[in-house]
Amino acid sequence: MHKINKRNTFTLRKRPMGVSSILIASGLLMFAGHDGKAAERSASQDVGVVAKQQELSLYQQKDGDEPTRHDAPTVVNHERETTEKASVDHLHTYTRSSDTTTVSKELDNEKIYGTVPPSPRVPKDQSNEATPVKTEDSHTQLTQKPELDSEFSAIENDNKEAKEQTKHAQRPESDFSVVEQQHKDKYITREVKQAPKVVEASTEDVAPTDADKRNKGVVPDSKINTPSPRLTTHSETQATSAPTITKLDKSAVENKWKHKDPIIFVHGFSGLVGDNAPKGSNYWGGTKYKMIEELRHAGYNVFEASVSAFGSNWARAAELYAYIKGGIVDYGAAHAAKYGHQRYGKTYEGILPNWHSDQKIHLVGHSMGGQTIRLLEQLLRNGDLEEMAYQKEYGGTISELFQGNQDNRITSITTIATPHDGTVASDDLGNTEIIKRLLYEYNVFAGRTGQTIDYGLKHWGLEQREGETYAEYAKRASKSPLFTSQDTALYDLTREGAKKLNARTDLNPNIYYKTYTGSATYETIFGTQIAHPYMNIAHVLTGDLIGMTENPAWRENDGLVSVISSQHPEDEAFEFVDFTAPAVKGIWQVTPTLKGWDHTDFTGKDVLDWRRSGAELQNFYHRLVEDLVRKEDV
Repeated sequence: MHKINKRNTFTLRKRPMGVSSILIASGLLMFAGHDGKAAERSASQDVGVVAKQQELSLYQQKDGDEPTRHDAPTVVNHERETTEKASVDHLHTYTRSSDTTTVSKELDNEKIYGTVPPSPRVPKDQSNEATPVKTEDSHTQLTQKPELDSEFSAIENDNKEAKEQTKHAQRPESDFSVVEQQHKDKYITREVKQAPKVVEASTEDVAPTDADKRNKGVVPDSKINTPSPRLTTHSETQATSAPTITKLDKSAVENKWKHKDPIIFVHGFSGLVGDNAPKGSNYWGGTKYKMIEELRHAGYNVFEASVSAFGSNWARAAELYAYIKGGIVDYGAAHAAKYGHQRYGKTYEGILPNWHSDQKIHLVGHSMGGQTIRLLEQLLRNGDLEEMAYQKEYGGTISELFQGNQDNRITSITTIATPHDGTVASDDLGNTEIIKRLLYEYNVFAGRTGQTIDYGLKHWGLEQREGETYAEYAKRASKSPLFTSQDTALYDLTREGAKKLNARTDLNPNIYYKTYTGSATYETIFGTQIAHPYMNIAHVLTGDLIGMTENPAWRENDGLVSVISSQHPEDEAFEFVDFTAPAVKGIWQVTPTLKGWDHTDFTGKDVLDWRRSGAELQNFYHRLVEDLVRKEDV
């Protein structure tokens, strides 16, 4: 970590970095440990309520007292509520299939199980990895059913969905008029090379921030030989008001969605959603806002994808493809041989089994999810040369994902607090040996028999086999290539890892791109940045760490990601726009930085920050999805 001569008055500056590392490591373990305890606490609370009711009932009948007319219904109603709650929980729980996934004879001929695939011919400039090791692919997987209608249609809802929406037609909900916004857009002039703006999310005065004072020139469309340096100059700061919440119109309860293309939200690093999340948790909105549920009720066809929490962008992109189209996850024969893990993962049911070019989608990624959706788009369009060369030389099967020629399936790509150019936090802390060891050792423990939460590293062998003792499993798992590999999330989030991703991806002229960025630090008299008092306490140390980095342009941050990294990839074309600017394809449209928003404010996880309310979060996502809907009509 770079040391500076100027001392900061903030007391944490005086602590050795070793203490900070231990605190962060402890935080990671506490976060992971909380997952397993959440369900236990919920179950014990339910039992406690029933026991308390029974105790009160017996107490009233003691000494020959007869139960009153009011007492009896109390117990009956409680039992009825408990039964109804169990029924509802059952309906919203993913069904796990006990059937064994059958793999074709062609895969068996490839000797996938327990054999070493031939080593791919990797170019010399590729990262050096250990020689391929013996891999064991498990094709017996639990099927995952997403929380959505069994017969999905991007055009029409089924009758069941229509009935549910009609039932709530009289409930006042918030809505943003898409027609009204489209009418306004016709009279908006496109602003290119516009200076960045800052949106003050609270009632405080708006002040210019370091990252937004840069006059960043737009780079050429070709990014091969002309990367544009990032300059730092001063510019005006303007405030932009949030949209007004109005009542839900009748279209929200009709038998059609408000738009044609489904919207898929992709979580970031350590994210757990759906049946792979602790009971009662909610990645998108936390306790403040049930985003997926409320957006669907408002007439938006939205989904929350479930991919690896700690896997690399490559693994997450392959899983996202399987989540959309259905089937077993294929990480690629060449990729699996190169990095020494299993080729196949779990099986998804799929939300668009017949996904083709006539059925486009919108992709929205928070944090690392933004990197993942960019890589998925590149693979769909161009495929992977190593996978194609490997299959041509050694035969066998190859996933359609790696063959390319699947352009025109994505309408837009939207990123929220995404480290497009990596993050200092991963460079100086997250990807260090001690953090990697602690994180992966925890995943070894989480892979023991009987665990329901999958952190997405089982293809590395971090799963206890049938008939294997825990001691045998732990010894085997500790030798996994994962511990020294660069095919991980921690590496992909570094600035070096992000640069490699940027080198293989580029802008698609047929896609709309937009970014949203937050800032939760302020500048000191020494020129460094420190955490705002309302920043999520879990991010204060990393926010301060980033605020002291050598390059001043990288200091302003949201607690985990620098503002300059979140705005756009440094070597791709961009323009600064306001929230109502007309959509343009093939260029990053960078929206004004939201001042006072930390990394988890976008997902409602900062429960201690009372200034970021559920209504404000609702404003943000309604504005976001309406912007996506307008793009379908351009």
